[in-house]
Amino acid sequence: MKPRYLNYRSKLEKFLPEHILTELEYIGKLSARLGFNTYLVGGIVRDMVLGKKNLDIDLIVEGDALELARAYAKEKKVPCHTFEEFMTAQITLKTGEKIDLATARKETYTHPGAYPKVEKATIKEDLYRRDFTINTLAVELTEGRFGILVDYFNGLKDIKDRMVRILHQLSFIEDPIRILRALRFAGRLGFRLGRPTEKLLKLAVDENMLELAPTGRVNLELTYTFNEEKVIDILFLMNKYRVLHSLIPEFYMDEKREELLSRLRDTIISFEMFLELKVDRVSNYLMALLYHLPFELSYKFLEKYHFSKTIKFFEEYYEIKDLLEKIPEKDSDLYKKIKFIKKDLLVYICASSPVELAERIIRILKKEGERQLLISGKDLKELGIPPSPIYRKILDDVFKKYLDDEIKSKKEALEYLKKQYLGG
Repeated sequence: MKPRYLNYRSKLEKFLPEHILTELEYIGKLSARLGFNTYLVGGIVRDMVLGKKNLDIDLIVEGDALELARAYAKEKKVPCHTFEEFMTAQITLKTGEKIDLATARKETYTHPGAYPKVEKATIKEDLYRRDFTINTLAVELTEGRFGILVDYFNGLKDIKDRMVRILHQLSFIEDPIRILRALRFAGRLGFRLGRPTEKLLKLAVDENMLELAPTGRVNLELTYTFNEEKVIDILFLMNKYRVLHSLIPEFYMDEKREELLSRLRDTIISFEMFLELKVDRVSNYLMALLYHLPFELSYKFLEKYHFSKTIKFFEEYYEIKDLLEKIPEKDSDLYKKIKFIKKDLLVYICASSPVELAERIIRILKKEGERQLLISGKDLKELGIPPSPIYRKILDDVFKKYLDDEIKSKKEALEYLKKQYLGG
């Protein structure tokens, strides 16, 4: 297949911040001086074509990435970390952004699922080892050819056709992790699998190739999936192609689980947006996928794929899950039950509980975040109440009434204090 060349300089100039573009031009000049060819590759090029924001900068060097990185770091006086065995390096710009450089290389696999053996290669050989055609685009940075996009494998056409396509028939056999990646990209981008790719993926799943994948890489890929914006679309694709069943033999998808996954996504968004919390998405989604199993089977899966943090999450959930079997009528009494439960666990509790209870819990947590704004020790002191252990009792009393809507503002809180504690 003849490569296709397009001038993408103007697109680069629009897509990249000016200071990063300047540094890439400098790297291109340095590359030419050293006799190397350097390319911008990977997801950033794909996303530039799609018009999606991405500043994860990966460079491939036909030559020696370590030598280029060291030369740049020396001239610019910036940090440089090299990884000799992988022929890769990372430099940090003065503005803080990181750039990853790798020597162009090709990979050979001794058996399915094995880590590859690596040796130096051309840019075309390097791109051919990639997972999908949409990730094989490269933009040359070398001085004299700066901004020229090279398309060896019809990646541009596949992006236009919204298609995920592997490069060769043994792709899923050589690296079964590509099964997970194919569905993650398809779900994230709203793409479909090419027909031969779909056929080969189904075959690889039926042959249980994921059992041969390194468990640490399965962990990493699932972690990426659970943190994707379109995680539900990806999980539905994983169910469609029986990938979830391959990883969790006792797994099944029904309307109840579909509803739980959708509610969990919305609950996570609510907690992160309105309560400004960083939610443990991995543990929550794993709970939604495994909740029907006995803990022993869940534990076996989590241990196999190294989800140690999630094991603790599961253990803590099973300790408190019966706490809300009987729901108090007053929000202040409900708060007593949930105030010591970790927020990550409350996310799953909200998603798996009746909507009315979930809304009450979120409302209570919002009010908990407003507690210091309602009334404080400083306010008590200004009212003439001398500092003492009674402060805690007074603040708890006011907050309790705030939870139960008996007090709705700071003004009402101050009026209540004067009447209740100052005789006014």
